[in-house]
Amino acid sequence: MCHKQFIIKLKFIIPFVLIFSLKLSAQNYNFSNYSLKEGLPQSQVKVIYQAKNRTLWLGTFGGVSNFDGKEFTSYSKANGLISNSIRSIVEDNQNQIYLGTEAGINILKEGKVSTILKSSEVYALSKDKSGTIWGLSDYKLFSLKNGKQIFYSIEGLSITSLDSDHNGDLYVSVRGKGIFKLVNNSWVLYLKFSADLVDIGAKKILFDKRNTARIYLLTLRKGVFVSDKGEIKPFFADVES
Repeated sequence: MCHKQFIIKLKFIIPFVLIFSLKLSAQNYNFSNYSLKEGLPQSQVKVIYQAKNRTLWLGTFGGVSNFDGKEFTSYSKANGLISNSIRSIVEDNQNQIYLGTEAGINILKEGKVSTILKSSEVYALSKDKSGTIWGLSDYKLFSLKNGKQIFYSIEGLSITSLDSDHNGDLYVSVRGKGIFKLVNNSWVLYLKFSADLVDIGAKKILFDKRNTARIYLLTLRKGVFVSDKGEIKPFFADVES
């Protein structure tokens, strides 16, 4: 089973490595490895987020770390987190760091941890242009108002991903329907799934920096799809598809 999962991961990663290696072949980059020895609380990094001050926040199964380029500052349940399993990270307009965990949401402000929400796993967090924080939990979409969840239904269907583009616009993937975009506080259909794609269950929406009309849909077991000018087609398929 582990061997099969390893093959799946390789097939998922290699095409992207090949694409970017062609673009970067004439450039030289130096890579550094950071592990428990250098200060990470746990070796499996689930999410990486760059804050406005250019430091990196790294969510792991052992808590969260802030890396300033030289040192790690880590936080865990011992510092007040409701869970050490960090699934999502976002920064609000007041420079507070929101941490989506498997047990709710924590906020980090100037090194102090507070809990604003105890719930089931929060596996996606994002901020809209007005500064409102949005999240996903149990395939349901919500926004945060005064520390409380306000849930939103999109045709009563499961919502599998929440992401923002380079302009700060928010998008969600709705199973069986398509990609919806937040426009004037309303979720409108942006990209409709064809009949043969209704069950792709996109886990991540990626936006092309050079071609704003192109987006990539990453799925769990059906590979990667690309949308160019409204047409969705496989970018490459998973071994189990």
